Amino acid sequence: MSYPGGKGGLFRQLINLIPVHSTYIESHLGHGAVLRHKAPAARSFGVEVDAAVIERWAGASLPGLVSSSKTPPAS
Repeated sequence: MSYPGGKGGLFRQLINLIPVHSTYIESHLGHGAVLRHKAPAARSFGVEVDAAVIERWAGASLPGLVSSSKTPPAS
């Protein structure tokens, strides 16, 4: 499934641009291609406003992934 603004086709190139880090923040999570394929950070955050995407990530098990029960307000 494609996602508007998806990074699935570019994640390898993007990962090669990321410097060494202990905290990773993916500000437009979507399917999380970069987050899922890069080396784990001590702490990783995925920011998303789409409730369906948040639901899909609920309970995800990735090393260092920080979870939150907060959902965006209804529009």
